[in-house]
Amino acid sequence: MDSDPDSDSNHMWSKHLAKEAPHSIRHVSIRQLLKADLPYEKALFSMNDKPFKRVIVVGNVRQKTVTPNQIAYKLDDGSGCIMARFWRDPTLEQDFVDDDITSQ
Repeated sequence: MDSDPDSDSNHMWSKHLAKEAPHSIRHVSIRQLLKADLPYEKALFSMNDKPFKRVIVVGNVRQKTVTPNQIAYKLDDGSGCIMARFWRDPTLEQDFVDDDITSQ
C-alpha cells in the first residue's frame, strides 16, 4: 500500500472499508482531519463522504495552555498540528486528567 495517506490507493481502500464497516475505527492523520469537510454549521465533519463525530488523536504535545475553563493542547503527529481542548467542570474540585499532564 502507498505510504502517502492522501494517495488514490489509500482513498480507495478507505472507501472500501467505510462501505464494509460503517461504524468502524480507521487511522487518519492530523493533516487529513484538517482537510475534513464541514458541510454547514452544526453538521458532522466528514471524510470521503462518511460523517464522524469523535476522533482519537495520537501525537506529541507541543504546547499546553491552562485557563480556568479549559486546558488546551497543541498536538503534532508529524503530518500537522491540531488544538485539542479538555473542558473543565467548574463543579468538580479536581479534573479527571493526570496531574503530570495538567501541572504547570
